[in-house]
Amino acid sequence: MKTPTLEEVKEYFKNAKEVKCLFTEKIYDILKAIIREDNKNQFEAYFEKENDYCRLYKFGNYAEIISYIEPTTKVRNSVLLQLADNNSYSEEILKKECPKLFESEIKLNNWYKSKHHPSMLIYPTSIEEPNNSLYGYGFNSDGLFRVYDKDTSNHCLCNDVASKHLYLATPQEVETALTQEFEKQNNVKLNERKPLEWSFENVTYSLSFRNLSNVRYCKKTNSLYFGGGLLFRDGKFAKIIETPTDIITIVEKYGKDKVISLIEKM
Repeated sequence: MKTPTLEEVKEYFKNAKEVKCLFTEKIYDILKAIIREDNKNQFEAYFEKENDYCRLYKFGNYAEIISYIEPTTKVRNSVLLQLADNNSYSEEILKKECPKLFESEIKLNNWYKSKHHPSMLIYPTSIEEPNNSLYGYGFNSDGLFRVYDKDTSNHCLCNDVASKHLYLATPQEVETALTQEFEKQNNVKLNERKPLEWSFENVTYSLSFRNLSNVRYCKKTNSLYFGGGLLFRDGKFAKIIETPTDIITIVEKYGKDKVISLIEKM
């Protein structure tokens, strides 16, 4: 059998992690070892710090590979964030395994959460000197939605010290928080089998059965949609148009057609 070259031996063991020594049968982790040629027709993994070695090749025989390096794959950050957005379980794993993925220097017009205040979720629209204070809107440390305008507010969203503990929120986190706030402000549940009518900036939207539609957050426009209608945009929430309860009671009692007929005769 032709004796391999040093490069061929390195290629053979390039994905190896643990190897059984041909000489002692001891198992070595060779990741930090130097693969070199020792005597003629013999190659070894040399551990300089320990002054030890693991025989890798001798007289036509390669050492047995016990385990291999776990393969890695390059994936764009945007793909990982999209995965987190689509699946809450994936989001939990990614935040644990890739915490830096959700960290970034503060950039305006993005949603951020705080490491120290779980209820905080803010959307900075301006950074003001001299303390690099953040202004905009969002949920404070108590989970209350507030708008902080640099020209009219005595407070800011976040100061320069607290901003060091911010990290980018996922679209799913934003969607959930904005949906819950809309329901809170309007005292309504979007998953009920009831009609719904609401208004946003003088545009009226309506649904016959609200439970048949889905909430959708659009990161590009920073807007929250429900059944094609706007629930939130630029720090503003839509308002429910309430139908008087006495009319609803009459319709339920006599039927829609009967009520319409009576009204037409008036």
